[in-house]
Amino acid sequence: MRILFTTLAVLFSCNALALVKPALKIPASWRYQPGEDFVYLNAKQIREVLRQHGKAVPEFADYYTATLGDGWQPAADYEEKLEAVLTKAFEGIPDLKDGDVWNGYFPTDADTPEFPTCYLGDPTKLWDVFTETVGTFNTEQATALAWRYKNKKYIEFGDDEGEADAYFSEESHEWADWTGAGTDALYLFSTGDDGTDVNPALIHKCVN
Repeated sequence: MRILFTTLAVLFSCNALALVKPALKIPASWRYQPGEDFVYLNAKQIREVLRQHGKAVPEFADYYTATLGDGWQPAADYEEKLEAVLTKAFEGIPDLKDGDVWNGYFPTDADTPEFPTCYLGDPTKLWDVFTETVGTFNTEQATALAWRYKNKKYIEFGDDEGEADAYFSEESHEWADWTGAGTDALYLFSTGDDGTDVNPALIHKCVN
C-alpha cells in the first residue's frame, strides 16, 4: 500500500509540472554606483529609498514572469518600461538617478533573500526560457552550460560530457556536492569571452 501511495504521489507531481508552463520569475532590481562598487536594490528597497527621499513611489511589480514561448520582446519591453518609471522616480537623487534595471551577469547573480529568482513548472525546461530572455535582465554573453535537478543532469558538450562534468566539479562546489534532494534546480552559466568561467545559479521553486 505504501508503494502504491508513493507511486501515485510521483505521478501527481509529474502531472502538476506538466500543467504549469515553465517560467522564470525575475525580481525587479535597480543597479546604481555610489562609489567603486555597484549596489543592487530589490523592489522593497527601491520603495524604501524613495520614501526616505520624500519621493512618490510608482506602481511596479515585484517580479516579471518570463514564460516559455513568450519570446524576447515582452521581457525587453518590460525592462524598458520599468527603467523609464524608476529613472523618473529617482530624478534628482544623486547616483540613483543614473542607475538602471539590471539583474547581474547571469540569473540569480543580484538576488536578495527576500526576492530570489524562482521557477514555475518543469525546471528542466528553463534552458529555453533563459535563451529567450538573454540580453534583457542579464548580459548578452550569459550562456547556459549545464543543469541539474534531482537525479537528472544535462551538459551542453556532446562527446566531451565526462570531461566537462569533471571541470564543472572543480569549478563549482554546488555541482560537485549535488545530492538531488529538494526542489531546487542548479544551472551553470558562463559570462566570459572564452566561455571557461563557471557561475552557479541555484534556482528555487516559487512558493506562490
